Amino acid sequence: HHNPQMATVVPGSFPTPYRDSWRSGEVIPVELVWTPQPPLNPVEPPHSYTPLERAEGPSPERVTALRAPTPGEDATAEDFLQPGNRQVAAGYAIYGPSTMLVLSVGSGVAGFTLDPIIGEFYFTHPDIRVPATTREFAINTSNARFWEPPVRRYVDECLAGRTGPRGVDFNMRWIASLVAETHRILMRGGVFLYPRDRKDPTKPGRLRLLYECNPIGFLIEQAGGRASTGVRPVLEVRPEGLHQRIGFVFGSKDEVERIERYHSEPVIGGAQDELPLFQPRSLFRDTEFTQ
Repeated sequence: HHNPQMATVVPGSFPTPYRDSWRSGEVIPVELVWTPQPPLNPVEPPHSYTPLERAEGPSPERVTALRAPTPGEDATAEDFLQPGNRQVAAGYAIYGPSTMLVLSVGSGVAGFTLDPIIGEFYFTHPDIRVPATTREFAINTSNARFWEPPVRRYVDECLAGRTGPRGVDFNMRWIASLVAETHRILMRGGVFLYPRDRKDPTKPGRLRLLYECNPIGFLIEQAGGRASTGVRPVLEVRPEGLHQRIGFVFGSKDEVERIERYHSEPVIGGAQDELPLFQPRSLFRDTEFTQ
């Protein structure tokens, strides 16, 4: 038990932040503004949103990431094209039975809960940690026919439960809301997969690297978990564009590392591996696989 503390943000204590415009691609100076009120119609939220303010799915949400620009210079589009390990802070807000702000400034993860009576946040979740092990995973199984062999192998082993090679039963979850999935994992552990697949060869993933994967990855890593492309740490990927998409796997460290291992050591010619001779691709295995 501890005495709840108020969370206070002092106006003017941060340099002017910037964001990129979703439609025009311009870099626009903005003010840091936090509004605890949920959208006017949370049951049927709008379909149009800026990258850092999303209201969709079962829990309206906002995701924010801050990066340090070059001192004394205005930010440009290139300033955003930095790997996620250059972030200085990240957080999200989630609306539901209660309104929470989950934040990291690079020294762990803390959670703050809104008291709607007085309109202030209480410091309710100090030092949030993701358990290293889990028996819960989340993936959109409607895309199973497009999965690459390492992902299919991992999911099949989880579904096999105690009679399979893992020897334990797993539960499966799928909320289809990135922040809601992240919040569940931060609160009790788990692993989330939205991997690169073959559904659309022009898109090496579904989620955006800069303003979805990087801030969530930053929070997960700060909480002791692991965030990955499925092959390498997602925070090490240098972005090539503002709206670049990428495969994303994050959560309990042991499970994410297992998925990375499956990608690096596939079973050649086994039931989980597709023989390249009979596939519409080169005879040589893709060793790049950076996304």
